[in-house]
Amino acid sequence: MENTDPIQDIEISNIQRIAIKNLVKSPLNVRKKEGSGIAELAALIASQGLIQNLVVTEQKKKNKKTGKFEVVAGGRRLAALNLLVA
Repeated sequence: MENTDPIQDIEISNIQRIAIKNLVKSPLNVRKKEGSGIAELAALIASQGLIQNLVVTEQKKKNKKTGKFEVVAGGRRLAALNLLVA
């Protein structure tokens, strides 16, 4: 019998801790503006912690690593985290 479990088709990526100073918003991020509610989101993160990780990809310029990581999912969370460390 063939296993049709969709979980098996998901590739699990490594989870890494990256310093916030090395995170930048990706130009590929769907939201182009931060919008409202960033201060409220920052307060929520401060009280409950970051519940959902940011999704990043390593930034390259002219095929060379820059040491930065582009946030492709989680731009609002990044803005809120930046408020907390400011």
